[in-house]
Amino acid sequence: MGDIKLGINPKRELFVWGPIEGAWQYPSYWVLTYFSRFPKTYGVHWPEALFAFNHHKMTYICEYDALRAAGWRVMEKWILPDEKYNLVRGRFDQAVKQLLALNHKIMQMIDPHPALPGACAHSARLRPPRERNKVRGALNAELYHQWKEAYLDFWNHGTVSELANWGGEKFLMDALKKRGLAGQEYLQALEVLSAPSELGFFQEEERDLLRIALMHNPPQPSLILREGDLLKPPLKVRGGRGSYEVGDDNLMNDLKKHAQKYFWLHNSYYGAQVLNVADFAKRLKEEIKKGHIQERLRAIEKAPQERARAKEAMIKKLEFSKLEATVARKLGQTISWQDERKKYVWQANQVIDIWLQEVAKRARAPLVMCKDLMPEEIEAVLSGAKVNVRRLAQKRRVSVMHLEWRKGTLRVYADKDALKRLVPFERRATSGIAEVQGLVVSRGLKVRGRVRLIFSPHKEQQRMKQGDILVTAMTSPDYIVVMKRAAAIVTDEGGMTSHAAVVSRELGIPCIVGTKVATQVFKDGDLVEVDAYKGLVKKL
Repeated sequence: MGDIKLGINPKRELFVWGPIEGAWQYPSYWVLTYFSRFPKTYGVHWPEALFAFNHHKMTYICEYDALRAAGWRVMEKWILPDEKYNLVRGRFDQAVKQLLALNHKIMQMIDPHPALPGACAHSARLRPPRERNKVRGALNAELYHQWKEAYLDFWNHGTVSELANWGGEKFLMDALKKRGLAGQEYLQALEVLSAPSELGFFQEEERDLLRIALMHNPPQPSLILREGDLLKPPLKVRGGRGSYEVGDDNLMNDLKKHAQKYFWLHNSYYGAQVLNVADFAKRLKEEIKKGHIQERLRAIEKAPQERARAKEAMIKKLEFSKLEATVARKLGQTISWQDERKKYVWQANQVIDIWLQEVAKRARAPLVMCKDLMPEEIEAVLSGAKVNVRRLAQKRRVSVMHLEWRKGTLRVYADKDALKRLVPFERRATSGIAEVQGLVVSRGLKVRGRVRLIFSPHKEQQRMKQGDILVTAMTSPDYIVVMKRAAAIVTDEGGMTSHAAVVSRELGIPCIVGTKVATQVFKDGDLVEVDAYKGLVKKL
């Protein structure tokens, strides 16, 4: 990379996504789309960026101003005009339909019921030997190419919402500042105006699970589940009206349907993790134990309407212009659109793992090394070509991509010394400081608790106790397992439309993002106070 002249100025405000768990294969599809297909289709290119991988932790860096400028061009051209919005949304919906059909076809080859007791979504070993050979023959280069093209098309049209969010958020921030809003008044207005229009997929899952609890239990029940009961009915239930048994399989059938719908919920950019009936049975027990099921369900179901009413009231209060009001409304739609896209990405990662399992067998390479292959290399292995998986994986384990749109080409570079390129972009906390400040994205009362530094949520979730303060670089959907236990959330990166912001507001948990250095200032176990009105986090 020594011959590359970077156009990213480390002295300017930077957008930093990560570090977060991930390997080359999973984000490679959106990288190829962002810097190749998307500019050709929509006439706007993502800003120059560095995408670093360090032992399966990935970090994406670009200039914030350039990102927001590109985002506003997309918002102005493709989101604000209703006819253009409907056009792009229609393209995305069609791409989703095509992708889900192929996902279903591929998963049916492996296991038609991945979330049911005893099922395995990552291999064909449950089938008889003759059927296994048929599956291997069907998982070929032709089918992969078809799936890959569908996934790239999905990303091409799904990218519009994400990029537009950056432009819309900045536009609203400027609109509020022009009106002289500051402090709590500014934060409250921005929170209301940037609220998503629909439920996020984690809220959808919680809503559906609460509906199951309400359907099968009397008011304020508690569900008795022993470990041996999790996979077979009848499930013993005790409620306010005495004890009874669900012996007709209705509850188990509903849990099976729920698991089939949401088995992908804990996937990540590092791979798939199948949730089965037992996992959701445990969740059901926890939700019932909390009580107030009907009230909690009603609150979730009413949330979109309440957000919309609050947004319209704020638009009226601030006397927004027609353009400003349209941006606020459309931003809520694009934020929800991006969350919907994440749901389909998590499902696609399940299929990626199926392809990686097949490639690992054919290349006789460890699965973990296959995670660092690019799509064209997956296709090459499936076509019978020899690919040195071990050499590529070793090279890419510590590497940096330089992403820049120039004359319709994608430039990707990697070498073992590439991380030295990131040194100018590193943020270092001043020694001796005991507090940090950031952007309040979910307001709440002052809370105190012990810091839990979490960087691998599924591996480290046992360390996160109820009432701890979650401190991390940033969050992504796989962090939900620890976010739900947090008394407050503090991140180095993020803005009002970031994952941490959107989900913390859904959960009603105080959250401060964009502190830059919280993970450096605080140590695991530190007692801290989080002031989610002033945006301050201080060590006690």
